[in-house]
Amino acid sequence: MGPFKVEREVRQRLVRRSWNCGKNILKATQSNLATKGSLKPVPDAAEPPSKEEIKELIESGAFTASVDGINEDEEEMEEEEIRNFVSIGSKETPTIEIWDLDVRHEELPCIQLGGLEEMEIIKKKKSKKQKYKEGSHTDSVLGLAWNKEFRNILASGSADNKVKVWDVATGTCKITMEHHTKEVQAIAWNHCAPEVLLSGSFDQTVVLKDGRQPSHSGFKWSVMSDVESLAWDPHCEHSFVVSLEDGTVKGFDIRTAQSGSDSDLKPSFTIQAHDQDKGVSSISYNISAPNLLATGSMDKTVKLWELTNNEPSCIASHKPKAGAV
Repeated sequence: MGPFKVEREVRQRLVRRSWNCGKNILKATQSNLATKGSLKPVPDAAEPPSKEEIKELIESGAFTASVDGINEDEEEMEEEEIRNFVSIGSKETPTIEIWDLDVRHEELPCIQLGGLEEMEIIKKKKSKKQKYKEGSHTDSVLGLAWNKEFRNILASGSADNKVKVWDVATGTCKITMEHHTKEVQAIAWNHCAPEVLLSGSFDQTVVLKDGRQPSHSGFKWSVMSDVESLAWDPHCEHSFVVSLEDGTVKGFDIRTAQSGSDSDLKPSFTIQAHDQDKGVSSISYNISAPNLLATGSMDKTVKLWELTNNEPSCIASHKPKAGAV
């Protein structure tokens, strides 16, 4: 099973639920932060940050690459055991930070994954060399995804072209995959098969891998543009959508994939969702209404799409006057 194993003790130590404040942060940071997961209120959670605190967070420039949260099954936990955590990737460093959202005015994350260990002085060259912690990314962390079943597991994609799987309980990297040739911006775990991970890259491919067999070549799709975001269809375990830099959104059925090489099969559908020179930076399925997809773009618009029978149609469009979405 490798890292895909979680004991009750670990679940209790790493209980996470996404926080209603995520909605406020998303609005405030516009395109700077990407959040995932349910955003329902959490009983007895800390108050949302003030406008001044949010402004300070944005202006610091530290937390602008990726954010992800997760819901814990409340039935398995005592109310006093429930905690609220968020993972944050930074443009500035390869460190992944885990923050406890129940603690106000916290100055340090409760866990750090990877990052710089120390500055190593090389005597012969009289220079300093950056030394990374074991298993660390070596460039910005662009994508994060909590595993909804194995809740101690976090996946990350980076500008170092790598995908990593972390065990947050031990703070260690368990798997490193190097199947992309350029920056990895988007990653997503499958809802029904929790060992299955999608990753999307600036090398214009989407790759599906099984965490139980990370050395396997996996399944690959060429998408003809840089990948911006990925999302599994919550109502169909075989389907996913990918949004691209050229303003398009494409849907795929993994049952048609070919192992070991780029799949030449056509997507289930293609939408010119937004302006061709404006990337579709965010996509999200409606978890309650099947075949309903929302897209947000650098063209400053949000659109809703009906996808029934793989025949997409735009049913709503809105410009929220909030800048790039």
